[in-house]
Amino acid sequence: MSLCGRHPPTSQEREPLERSAGLCPRLVATRFASVIFALLWLAQSAVAAQAIAGRAELSATSITVTDRVTLTVTLETDPDYTVEPWKDDAAKQLEGAGWTVVSTTADAPALHDGRIERTTRLLLEPFLDGDYDVPAITCTAIGPAGEKQTVELAASKVEVTSRLPADETVQLPLPGLPTATPSDGDRPLGELRVVPGPKLAEPSAFLVGAIIVPLVAAAGIVVIVVGAAGKRRGRPSDVWRELERSTKLVRSVDDLGPVDRAFRACLVLAPERKSGEAVALLERLERARYAKLARGVDACALADEVARVARALREAAGGAA
Repeated sequence: MSLCGRHPPTSQEREPLERSAGLCPRLVATRFASVIFALLWLAQSAVAAQAIAGRAELSATSITVTDRVTLTVTLETDPDYTVEPWKDDAAKQLEGAGWTVVSTTADAPALHDGRIERTTRLLLEPFLDGDYDVPAITCTAIGPAGEKQTVELAASKVEVTSRLPADETVQLPLPGLPTATPSDGDRPLGELRVVPGPKLAEPSAFLVGAIIVPLVAAAGIVVIVVGAAGKRRGRPSDVWRELERSTKLVRSVDDLGPVDRAFRACLVLAPERKSGEAVALLERLERARYAKLARGVDACALADEVARVARALREAAGGAA
């Protein structure tokens, strides 16, 4: 018995007290496990959200009305993701903000640290001075199972200033008006009359023939030579033969680059070049070229499938020789 005449509390008596104070071992373990599961779920969500990332950068945030600014958009995706077209919508948004989209250039996709990097540059030109908005750009990536993920690039502003001083006025010259005695009211400025110009001699028929006939003959020769050269370079048989050669070459060099280029050239000759099978095959070629090491794509099998689809397209195009 204690000095106060009471026994120390037993384990059954301590458990309710510890539970009310949050010190019960089973309660602590349950809460700790809940925190661990929550952290794992957040980590998995963060990894999934990083399937596409991007950034938008301006070459300058303050320019004059005679300058131009470059908007660089960089997108990073997983190798098995493709990016939906976004440049046309972005150009419309920029033109709605007052910009003139002078040009749009895109670099070839590159593989960096296991991710595909796509860089696009838009050259922008202002019209007047003032503050110009660069709207937010939304890009969407599509995964191998059709799942979509979207990233929105932050909006920004560009300050456009005039090259003239703020207190300088512009006075346009008005030629033809008298400077000594300006007109007042509705008084006419003067009488208009027609001044005849010098009479030109008419060219002789012999001179016209001596100049025009050689020029027409030279133009005809140039058209014939250029047409013959174009036919030699762009004969359909050469395009199909190049695709057949590149598909066979894959077995020795394991490079799908020539197959991709030759297949795109063949699609120009085929009327079914916009078919779903051809477009899907082009996307598989692109993923195989840049994600080959990560996914282990069978290049020979893919090349054989390209050859099969190409033969079908060639037959549909009429078997061009």
